[in-house]
Amino acid sequence: MNPTSEPRTTACVIYAAKSTADEHGSIPTQLERCREHALRQGWHVAGEYRDESSSAYKGSRGPGLQRAKAHASELAGEYGDAVLLVFATDRLARGDGRTAAHLVEYVLEGMKAGYRIEAVSEDLGGEMALVLASLYGQRAHADSRAKSAHTRAGKRRAAERGKRNGGPRPFGYQLAARVVDGVATSALEIVPDEAAAIRKIFEDYADGKSQAAIARELNAAGIRTVRGVTWTQTRIAQMLRNPLYRGMVRHGNDLFRGRHEAIISDELWREVEKLGAATVRHRAKTGRPPKGSHLLNGGLLRCSCGASMRCRTQAKTYGTWEAYLCDGRHSGKTICAMPAISREEVDQAVWHYFETVGLDYEAMVKEDEERRSLRLVEVTSQIDSARAELRRSEERLDRVRRDYLDGKLAAEHWEDFVTELRPEREAAAAALERLGVQAEVIRNEDTLRDAEAETLDALQAIRQTIAGLVVGAADLDAARQALRRVFESFTLHRYDESKTEIIDADLASGDWYIVPTVRAEAVLSPLVISQGDEEPSIEQAQELRRVPISSQEKVSSSPR
Repeated sequence: MNPTSEPRTTACVIYAAKSTADEHGSIPTQLERCREHALRQGWHVAGEYRDESSSAYKGSRGPGLQRAKAHASELAGEYGDAVLLVFATDRLARGDGRTAAHLVEYVLEGMKAGYRIEAVSEDLGGEMALVLASLYGQRAHADSRAKSAHTRAGKRRAAERGKRNGGPRPFGYQLAARVVDGVATSALEIVPDEAAAIRKIFEDYADGKSQAAIARELNAAGIRTVRGVTWTQTRIAQMLRNPLYRGMVRHGNDLFRGRHEAIISDELWREVEKLGAATVRHRAKTGRPPKGSHLLNGGLLRCSCGASMRCRTQAKTYGTWEAYLCDGRHSGKTICAMPAISREEVDQAVWHYFETVGLDYEAMVKEDEERRSLRLVEVTSQIDSARAELRRSEERLDRVRRDYLDGKLAAEHWEDFVTELRPEREAAAAALERLGVQAEVIRNEDTLRDAEAETLDALQAIRQTIAGLVVGAADLDAARQALRRVFESFTLHRYDESKTEIIDADLASGDWYIVPTVRAEAVLSPLVISQGDEEPSIEQAQELRRVPISSQEKVSSSPR
């Protein structure tokens, strides 16, 4: 649409919402009722938005409402008026203004942005909008609070009767349809194969087997969870604490005898519960693990089994122990024999490799020059567009001036046109001037010198961090960011005596070696050393240097 033209009808944005999954088509019904209301009012529907499973009592709806408000604000700015239409005001807000937004906040926000909120089932217009919003908002919040209390009470009564409160079927049971006193309901029935797996889980844990080892055995046997995914240490821990398998149902901190048949005996449950309590007491005694200074966090270091390497730090009698542990092995996701690897050894090796091979200072400077050139090209293009716009504005103003001087335009029309066209010309001239200054700044900035100083400072901070001289989070973050600019990840391998691995000596130790994965956009130009039956050859190439080392030639220092 042309911003200078008036819309034939008031622009309207429709919004519908449901706090839970819309299984019965509430949202389409809301939208249809709003369309009918807009048609009766003579409004033009410019957009429709929705949120599903987004609470207005515990939260402030979802992204659909944000987009609807933004659209209404845009329309109000364009036409001077717009409507945000809902079926009922509680579709917008049910909050108390503290934990979730109150209706008054939305009405006031709309007033400031130039649009008004209307509802099909309620009158919210006119000068009393804020007063009515306060009343409607309080009523909606009180209704939701009452419903929440009734729901909690209902769930407790169901638990007291031994009924499980919803959710997907638990592993070991299936939901079977029942008719009790003429009322259709469902009950939990044991799945024999899954129940046998559950008994073995509890028995193995009682016999001293770790949760991760139990998960690995289940995965190796091809047994999957209800959702068809692999078992992990966390899932096993949750199962061992679930009183459902003892024949109980839980509501909050209270347990009630369930209607379903137990899979685990009371004796085995108490034995497992005692082991779990001992683990909790041990953790409470040792306290929270101290924060470590691992360089390769956030999945940057991976195990050859495909899992990420966990960062683990523990306080020992001899000092702080820092290591990398395979998440696949310790969660039970994968069958892996990777032992704990010293953080210091890995971090020192990776940093030395990064410093001597991965970091190409000349390439970085060249990249900075190219970035500056691209910025200059972009600004130059914008200058050409601004200059063309200024020329068009001046031509329009000249045509109006000629028509006025030739008597083709009345004085009052001349003034209207000039009032409209002069700001356009001034804005175009200001934009051209601003872009010119920006281009001059780009031409004159000493980018290379700044890049050199920043790089040297960053390298010094990284060196200190890796050496253990600096433990500040900012320095450690700088080290990680520098690595992530060049490397996608590092994969940790153990030596396989049956293979000859192609690795870099900087990334090799007595028991392990690391293979880096370089980012596609990283610019690297190190030496490449290839070795075969003939003499070693050295050449330049845009890839990482790799030195072939057999498993019998494990080294801890580079041959360079």
